[in-house]
Amino acid sequence: MRFQKEGEPGVKPLEDYLRELRGLGSLEDSHAFAETMVSTAVARVIRYSKYVYPEPYLTGSVKVVYLTEVAVVPGTGGYYVVHYRARQKDFAKFRKDYLRFRAQLRLFPPPKEEGRT
Repeated sequence: MRFQKEGEPGVKPLEDYLRELRGLGSLEDSHAFAETMVSTAVARVIRYSKYVYPEPYLTGSVKVVYLTEVAVVPGTGGYYVVHYRARQKDFAKFRKDYLRFRAQLRLFPPPKEEGRT
């Protein structure tokens, strides 16, 4: 989990980040967002798969498939990103723990920097 402060170097605007997330994954992924509540805000959630081919194997041989679920929650001055990633075979088994964690989150704006209002 991290907070992306808009305007900071390397932080994309929210809409650009969402567009990037939609492009991740494989052909079999839906590339569509769902909505859910995280804390007191509406989050956009997307799930995508990633195929990893361990060295020295070539594409099409031995592989591990990971599923990643990302929840993006708009906040004051930026947005929160919550990641859950597991091997495809273990994803459902551990997802309930992730969902329990996510349901207990209470998101607050980050503290103001000293000298700024």
